[in-house]
Amino acid sequence: MKAFSLVVAAVVLLPGAASAQKDELKKQLVGKWEAVLQDAAKVEFKILTEFKADGKMEVEVKGIKLPGTWKIVGDKTVETETILPDGTKKSAKQEAKVTDDVLELKDSTGQPFKFKRIK
Repeated sequence: MKAFSLVVAAVVLLPGAASAQKDELKKQLVGKWEAVLQDAAKVEFKILTEFKADGKMEVEVKGIKLPGTWKIVGDKTVETETILPDGTKKSAKQEAKVTDDVLELKDSTGQPFKFKRIK
């Protein structure tokens, strides 16, 4: 009977814990982030990303501003949809981890991208 009670307690408590993790990640992501990358010619460029509390976002790459939306799905995955200059939409799901002022995003290939928070 004790084992059954523990299983029931775990089933009841786990959704709340997952929701808390999701809310915490959302709070951590809100703000402005910057990454420096290299293109194929090894020329460095910046990517600026702002995650807004209302679920909207803006990405700036090489002076081009791209609007979009974002949301947390699962415990640690951020799903984004960016509108490209030609009007098409690009969707992505990335695993997100925030440590202090560093945001690490991993795409489906496992390739990590690190951003620093802009203060």
